[in-house]
Amino acid sequence: MRVKTISVTYGRKWNTDNYESATLDTTVWADLAEGESEAEAYVQLWSLVKDQVRIQSLPVLSKRDEKRRKMLADVLEALPKSLQEIAQRFLQSAHNDLAPVPDTPVGHNGGHSG
Repeated sequence: MRVKTISVTYGRKWNTDNYESATLDTTVWADLAEGESEAEAYVQLWSLVKDQVRIQSLPVLSKRDEKRRKMLADVLEALPKSLQEIAQRFLQSAHNDLAPVPDTPVGHNGGHSG
């Protein structure tokens, strides 16, 4: 038996807050040529659909995160000044802790000897 056509479906469901969600999915089909590897075709299709869902997700997540930033700003504004300063320092510290670490070249020890 020879497989002639394959398909892959990939999807993600994102929480957009307020008991709402966004489901994004993509399906792709491919006709295999005579002698083409089914396994290799699946690898390529999985990569394609994951990339497409990632691209589709960016505006949804950006909009959700903007709403969250606005809500946080409103909450901070309602706090007394002394608590606002503490909350701002805490948020900055958390932001710094979560900031991506740049790639370190192999063999680089960050300026430390030894």
